Amino acid sequence: MPRMNILDKSNLRDFNKPTEFSALQRKSCFDFSNKLVEMAMKLRSPSNQIGFLLSWGYFKISKRF
Repeated sequence: MPRMNILDKSNLRDFNKPTEFSALQRKSCFDFSNKLVEMAMKLRSPSNQIGFLLSWGYFKISKRF
């Protein structure tokens, strides 16, 4: 079965390009609530905790993975 093309090449390139944030956007997306930090602290390792918080902040602003 052939692969389905959902985005054209231009849209695909834009989708895969990392989002650039202004200083205000960075501050707002990485301002974590106490509840969220508590959830992160329950993760095993510091790298998992940081990865969780960074992913959460990026999803909050960009709405994509």
